[in-house]
Amino acid sequence: MGGVDEEHVHSDDVVEGSGALAPKSSVMRSNLFVAALTVFAGIGGFLFGYDTGVISGAILLIQDDFGLDSFMQEVVVSSAIAGAIAGSVISGWLNGVMGRRWTIMWASFLFSVGAAIMALAPEVYTLIAGRVVVGVAIGVASMTVPVYIAEAAPEHLRGALVSIDVLLITAGQFVAYAVDAAFVNVKYDWRWMLGLSAVPAIIQAAGMLFLPESPRFLVTAGRSTEALRVLQDTRKSAAIAEHELARIEKQVEEERELAGGSFVDTVKHIVFTAPLRHAFVIGTGLQLFQQLCGINTVMYYSPTILQKAGFGSDSDAIYASMVVAFTNMSMSVVAVVLIDRVGRRPLLVCSLVGVCGALLLLGAAFVVSGGLSHWLALVALVLYLVCFAPGMGPVPWAMNSEIYPLYVRSFGTSTATFANWSANLVVSLTFLDLLDVLGSPLTFCMYAGVAAIALVLVVLFVPETCGRSLEDIQELFEGGWLVVGKRRAGMGVHEDV
Repeated sequence: MGGVDEEHVHSDDVVEGSGALAPKSSVMRSNLFVAALTVFAGIGGFLFGYDTGVISGAILLIQDDFGLDSFMQEVVVSSAIAGAIAGSVISGWLNGVMGRRWTIMWASFLFSVGAAIMALAPEVYTLIAGRVVVGVAIGVASMTVPVYIAEAAPEHLRGALVSIDVLLITAGQFVAYAVDAAFVNVKYDWRWMLGLSAVPAIIQAAGMLFLPESPRFLVTAGRSTEALRVLQDTRKSAAIAEHELARIEKQVEEERELAGGSFVDTVKHIVFTAPLRHAFVIGTGLQLFQQLCGINTVMYYSPTILQKAGFGSDSDAIYASMVVAFTNMSMSVVAVVLIDRVGRRPLLVCSLVGVCGALLLLGAAFVVSGGLSHWLALVALVLYLVCFAPGMGPVPWAMNSEIYPLYVRSFGTSTATFANWSANLVVSLTFLDLLDVLGSPLTFCMYAGVAAIALVLVVLFVPETCGRSLEDIQELFEGGWLVVGKRRAGMGVHEDV
């Protein structure tokens, strides 16, 4: 790439045209600004994780209070996912009209309203309504937050910063399990569990008031001067910011000539433009397989799974599930460290190999007789997350935030998010019924088979995006679908795949 390359410009380099050194204080300020942006935006991920985790324990208590059968338990759990599907459908439109920042703030407000409805619900149908409202907020945020972070982040940190969003999802899940454990024997137990989620939502809305809009959205809105200020706040030097702005403006201008602007025109471009079609299928496929590998059977129902495996009481199952949630959070830290060093493809491949093995072990745990069954199930769940969290957890979100050209980015990411939540809904609505019909061993073996199919498809068709600018990544999808044998650029190094 010509001009200034951010990956090779350091804080002690000469700022172009100034004749002066870039002050280290300026570099530190930009790093702190990017960190604050990532954390406050990433609270959306924390809320996503909190809702996923808190319902797994709360459903055991809601079942007792409202006398729910298996189907109604699935409806209560899945109603938030149905809302998330609706949220993912409107998220692309909201991002185009309101921008990334205001969309995230709107989602925070909506989440707070939903949390209040759930906490005060007098009967199950009001509770379901509150979960739908929370779900809409989660669906909007789950698409918007990774895009906002990716568009604001320096490219050499993009994968790690988007992975922090996933880390915060897992942190939310762990905190939710801890809250479940703390309130399991307290009056109004599940109401506290669900209502407390309003607190981080309010914190996020307040924090986003002081953060900027995405520079790429500002350019598309004709506000290049504001975009330059944001880039100067988040880049190491003025030269880098100016170079990146010029690159974004050039791409936006080229894409305006390509895109007719309407929804139908966008769909036509994706369907009839081979590189776009390739990127769209890869992004959507990764999100589908993330869910169809069974991650949210583990996160929504791990106390239920552990009870079936031999942990007797509600509290014992919830306490054991904290180990599962802590593993998920800990291994997500590994993803933050590795995703921009190892690359996306190696993490996906290793993750799927391990997920297959862990699911087979989990199925075997229900065949083993005697007192080992529940401990073997716990080990299998932990192993599942040791393998899933560094790869299939963050990589689908990271890749979907970076593989689409700007003029179809909102549509592409919202559609992939819709696919993710739709698969999530199918899994969560059918899991308990599958256990009743097929039995636990066959159910988990079925999920292992899906993971094996995903592994083959990743090896054959998913390219490496690490180390490339958002503007250059679309080149990876030119020249055919198979990536085996292609030469690719990643982290500045050419290598054969």
